[in-house]
Amino acid sequence: MLGCFKQCVEIPKFTGDSSEQFLEQWWPQSCFRAVASDMLALGFGAKQAMADTLLSIALLVGILGLSAVFTEWFARKMYNRCGQCGALNAKRRACCRICQHSMQ
Repeated sequence: MLGCFKQCVEIPKFTGDSSEQFLEQWWPQSCFRAVASDMLALGFGAKQAMADTLLSIALLVGILGLSAVFTEWFARKMYNRCGQCGALNAKRRACCRICQHSMQ
């Protein structure tokens, strides 16, 4: 977020000792004061770190979700579930490997 401000405004060297003086020197316009105070309160990079964390969580959930969907699809295509005992059996089997119940 700070990068866009650096491109638009030449940042003067800060010579004060408080955040209020920093705001006065850097952004005297009142419309930018809220943004500047939020950035100071969050420590400049906290918003970016939060966005990166949320992106990582979303990516992790997406990967785990897709792998679960793929695994379920693969199991449905490769195996039959026995109606009597619930065991998974290869599609080529004519009877269940656990209870010997007919698969047809």
